[in-house]
Amino acid sequence: MGVSKLKKILANLLSFSDMARVFGNQDCFILMYHRILPYDYDSQMPLQPGMWVAEPSFRMHLQYLSSNFKIIPLDKMVQKIIDNENLSSCCAITFDDGWRDNYQYAFPLLKKKRIPATIFLTTNYISTDKWFWPEEVAWCLSMITSERYDVRMLPPELGELILQNDNISCKGTELVDKIIEDIKLLPHVLRETICYACSELRRNKQKASKRLMLNWEEIKEMKQSGLITFGTHTASHCLLDQVPVDQIRHELTDSLAVIEKEVESNNFFAYPNGSFNEKVLTEIKNAGIKAAVTTNRGKVTRHTDILTLPRVALHEDISNTLPLLQWRLLVQ
Repeated sequence: MGVSKLKKILANLLSFSDMARVFGNQDCFILMYHRILPYDYDSQMPLQPGMWVAEPSFRMHLQYLSSNFKIIPLDKMVQKIIDNENLSSCCAITFDDGWRDNYQYAFPLLKKKRIPATIFLTTNYISTDKWFWPEEVAWCLSMITSERYDVRMLPPELGELILQNDNISCKGTELVDKIIEDIKLLPHVLRETICYACSELRRNKQKASKRLMLNWEEIKEMKQSGLITFGTHTASHCLLDQVPVDQIRHELTDSLAVIEKEVESNNFFAYPNGSFNEKVLTEIKNAGIKAAVTTNRGKVTRHTDILTLPRVALHEDISNTLPLLQWRLLVQ
C-alpha cells in the first residue's frame, strides 16, 4: 500500500472521531497559500502541485476553519505572541507572491465570510505582465513534454539540466518540479542566466501574455474592504541567502517603500522560498520588519520567534477533502 493511500485511509478515520475537534481547540496555525484557481483554469504553463488550491477546496477550507478556529489577522496573532496571550484555536491566513487569482477567486470568498488575510507582495511584479522564473521554466519545459521531447528546443543551460542524472526519465509536472528544485541550488548568476533565456524564448513565441500578478487597483480594492493587509515578499523574489548584503537591503527597503506608498505596509515579511540565514535575519531587523513568516512547518505558540514564524502549507493534492485537510492541520 502506497504512502498517499495509507494517508487517505488514516485521514478518513480521523474525520470520524473527536480527535480533530480536541486537537484543533489546542492549536494555533498560520496557513500558507499561493494561488486559488478554478478547476477549469486555462493555464499557459504546467501548474506546480504545491502552488495552488482549487476554488471549491478553498471554499471548503474556509468553512471548516471558520467553524473550528478563530480566524484572526496575522498582525493580531503577532500581537498576542508579544503580549503572551492565549493563542488556542487561533488561525491566520496568508498568501505569498501577489497572484491575480487572489483577487479573482480568493477575495470574493473571504469577503463573503468576512475573513481576514495577509498577502505578501513581490513588488517588481505588481501591475506588470512578468512571470516568476519557475513559471518561465515551466513554460519552456511544457514545449518538450509532447511526443517529440526534443531538449534542443530549450536554452542550452536548461537542456543540460534535463540531461543530467535521472531528469531525462521524468515527464510532465514531475519534470517541472525536479528541474525547478535543481535550479534553486544553482549559483544566483547562473540561475538568472537560465531564467532570462527562458523568458526571452517565451516572449518570442507568445503573441500575448496573460497578466498573472495583481495590479495596484485590485490591491487597493482589497485593502479598502478592511479584510486584507499587505506585507512584502521582497522586490524581485530572489533567494536572500544567496545574494550580497547590499542586495538584501535593497530588496527589503525598496519593496517596503512601494507598498507603503500605495496601500500602507504592515511591515510584515515572507521569506522567498523560506530561505534565510543569520545575515538575512540581521538585515530583516535593520529594515524595521515587525514579523516574518517562513515555509517551516509548525504550530504557533506564545514562545514562537516572530521573525521566523512557521506556517502550514496547503495545496490541492493534500487538502482537497475534509479528512485530508484535518490530517494536514492536526497530524502532519
